[in-house]
Amino acid sequence: NDSVVVRIRNVSPSSFECRLQETSNLDGSHPNETISYIVGEEGTWNIENNMVEFGKISTNKMILRGFVRVTYSTPYSSIPSIFTQVQTFNDSSFVGTRTKSLTNSSFLVGLEEEERYNRGTHGTESIGWMSIQQGILDSDGTKIETKIVGNVTHQNKTIQYSSTFSSEPLLLTKLVSHKGRDSANTRIVSNSSTQFTVKIREDTSKDRETRHIKENISYL
Repeated sequence: NDSVVVRIRNVSPSSFECRLQETSNLDGSHPNETISYIVGEEGTWNIENNMVEFGKISTNKMILRGFVRVTYSTPYSSIPSIFTQVQTFNDSSFVGTRTKSLTNSSFLVGLEEEERYNRGTHGTESIGWMSIQQGILDSDGTKIETKIVGNVTHQNKTIQYSSTFSSEPLLLTKLVSHKGRDSANTRIVSNSSTQFTVKIREDTSKDRETRHIKENISYL
């Protein structure tokens, strides 16, 4: 249950390296967790008439000093699901991303350190991002479901899949609002072929309080 993010480095056309990183107030040792990942070449793709776009930006912008706007190459017909991830390790300080203000043409994103240091600075990192039209689609027998869900807090929230999966699917979740100013990210508590349980986890680097107001998340 300790606060943790996934850090990525050395992204190449054939591989990448990843590790878990806890906040500085913890011992740095974390038990094994399961990570789902998706890889896409930069550009805009079409899956069963649904647009998917992958891109990346380089920034040192901390969210309490402002966000960076990312604009899609082609606007969507409605607001898509968004997923963002720091994919360099230029600065070893604990860091993730926060995303907000999703529209059919753009979103805002920035770097977020642990609560204790989030008003400071961070080195320039590369943020990988993915946008995908919300809904259910089938790509050569692979079923994909992605939606934006509201009212997610520090308490467990169970979300039923609209699709029927034959086994536990790969699952990604991401905070896509910034209603609570304390540093936070999503944690998947459980996942099955019919539903998953998710919550928002604040860190305890500044204080022991971990309550978080209602936010929106994307899942895929």
